[in-house]
Amino acid sequence: MDKAKIDAAVAEVKAALGDLKGARGFFAICKAIPDVVKHIEDAGLKLGIAGADKRELALDVLFSLIPLPIYIKPFAGLLRMLAGQLIDMAVAAVNKQIKK
Repeated sequence: MDKAKIDAAVAEVKAALGDLKGARGFFAICKAIPDVVKHIEDAGLKLGIAGADKRELALDVLFSLIPLPIYIKPFAGLLRMLAGQLIDMAVAAVNKQIKK
């Protein structure tokens, strides 16, 4: 996937989710998840991306919206990998429910 397209999509989703930047705490972020998912889906359709590329878009948006404390930044790669696995597990669970 073209890096410029991903960067443009991240900027577009961030602009649409501007109020999420003020969200603090676990529950505030959880409450915003449906909006994040909707905007990622819309951006994916607009750009014609799916699967792993859409997951990378979601991770780029997620990590650009949630500020990481300085002592956690060295572990950002690990956190990104774990978040990606959580996204994969959630998608698999939803797909399993849809196929029933």
